[in-house]
Amino acid sequence: MEQLDLPDVRELEDMVITCIYNNLLGCRLDNKQQQLIVEYAASRDFKLEDAPKVIEKLHKWYEHVEAVEKYLEKSLKGITSNIEMSARQKAKVQEASDSIHAEAVVDVEAAKKQRAQMHSAMQGMQFGGGFGMGPTMGHGFQSGRKIDLNESSTHSNMLCQ
Repeated sequence: MEQLDLPDVRELEDMVITCIYNNLLGCRLDNKQQQLIVEYAASRDFKLEDAPKVIEKLHKWYEHVEAVEKYLEKSLKGITSNIEMSARQKAKVQEASDSIHAEAVVDVEAAKKQRAQMHSAMQGMQFGGGFGMGPTMGHGFQSGRKIDLNESSTHSNMLCQ
């Protein structure tokens, strides 16, 4: 473990498991002997003359990572902008909805008040036997009765209010 610069057995196990998952190491465990029997190991070594190629690949990889990072930052800014715009639009829609709701409440209250007034006015009128039936002829006047014009206009004014 000193050669691998690992502090304890758990760190060694984690390193072996990572190597297995990355197909760098093929092995089996011998519990009786408490040994790990390596069947194959992938080498990550390279020759000195291959160093320029490795360095070039690493530079290309680094440039690619930078390009991805810039793309993600740009995308994040766009997403943030869209979220802010959506929040502003949502606020406008909510404001319009609240305004419409308030107007509707006012309209409903006005309609209720008007209905109550009409109901009161209708309660004050006497229709006798009904509309066009019976002795009042549906207008609150008795048949055969002479109509005073002042009385008639007063009655008409009540209906218009």
